[in-house]
Amino acid sequence: MKTFWRIFILLSLTWCLVAELYFLAVPLCLWYLFKYRGYELIAVAILVDGYYQAFYSIPVLSIATIILVVLFDFIKPHDVYW
Repeated sequence: MKTFWRIFILLSLTWCLVAELYFLAVPLCLWYLFKYRGYELIAVAILVDGYYQAFYSIPVLSIATIILVVLFDFIKPHDVYW
């Protein structure tokens, strides 16, 4: 059941980014990064930048997503298994 909700949230986030509903996408993205590792958000950001043809200039969404994923990876506490 966890996988279903993760995919559902990821698709909802993608829809919000394509529909330019950033006031919903930003909190959903931050919550997703807090809850999960979020490496698939980088692929979604690259696809959305490709949809908007942002690779002819600077792909701001992809760069911001990579920075957020790395930042949240350092901020979140991880369980250490010895």
